[in-house]
Amino acid sequence: MISCTLWTGACEASTQVSYFAHERPTTADASIAAVSLRDHQPKGFYGYQSLVNHSEKDDALRDLTGVTAMVFLTLLNLLSKVRGERYLDLGMESKLLLFLVKMKHGLTFSALGVLFGIHRTSASRIFYTILDVLYVSTQGWIQWFSRDVVHASMPASFQSKYPNCRVIVDCSEVRIEKPSKVSDRVHCWSNYKSDFTLKFLIGITPSGYITFISDVYGGRASDTYIIANSRLVNLLEPGDMVMADKGFPHVKCDLESKDVTLVMPPFARANEQFTEAEMKETYKVASHRIHVERCIQRIKSFAILSHRLTPELKCHIDKILHVCSVLANLQGPVIKTL
Repeated sequence: MISCTLWTGACEASTQVSYFAHERPTTADASIAAVSLRDHQPKGFYGYQSLVNHSEKDDALRDLTGVTAMVFLTLLNLLSKVRGERYLDLGMESKLLLFLVKMKHGLTFSALGVLFGIHRTSASRIFYTILDVLYVSTQGWIQWFSRDVVHASMPASFQSKYPNCRVIVDCSEVRIEKPSKVSDRVHCWSNYKSDFTLKFLIGITPSGYITFISDVYGGRASDTYIIANSRLVNLLEPGDMVMADKGFPHVKCDLESKDVTLVMPPFARANEQFTEAEMKETYKVASHRIHVERCIQRIKSFAILSHRLTPELKCHIDKILHVCSVLANLQGPVIKTL
């Protein structure tokens, strides 16, 4: 009785019936009613499923991970034996997505935890687990090719000007946080970068395929020291030619002892200009050597290497560098026309 009294006092029943009986839906109301239930799914990011439902999922996947859908599936197949954590409601696709987002964008584990709805320590465990598996599974994916294979895939410009070129080499550096130990600071200080860095040697075929990655050294190590202490010299054969920049002059004797030719741009002499012939040679070498720099850019397009490495990531740099090199190779050749 009380409820009826309150309702009656609020408004008249006749008014209510009359109002709804004569009301007709507008065009806007009809369009809203026609929206499917699928469009009422929660908006935002919810792991791999977000990409499955995305209208431009291939582009979205590439933007998030730096790889194509085909490469993603290839990597996913390598993870078939990875055990999941039972308390995590996260599929293997989302775990691989987490790993690749970390590699591509260098997000912190805390940020990844927020994105994927897990704790940062779980995000860290997932990343390092997948890193270990991919590192082991792709060991044969950075290959040192035979001379015949290198020559068969060699661009025409190399065949006419540098037909014996086996590898193009260069060194690159990755910035790290200031080491806690004084000895490590000395070891990792780079005069070239004026910063604490780690340094590595990369070698590519004339066709632009990454074929060699050295161990990682402190930034203090010279280019000559790294190439002399790497496995690269032992892989070369008599008659091979190595193309490099001006940072490798002191390795020339080691290479010549194996009957390997070192090609570098000419050095400028004090108070003297280059001759016309030297200018042409400089341009010719630089125009062919530039492809190794493009490969390094591809590797560092994965921001985990362009951001300053934390001490934790520094301990895994060899694995990270290897996987980044594999992902760079899977993008296809740097040189489009052979």
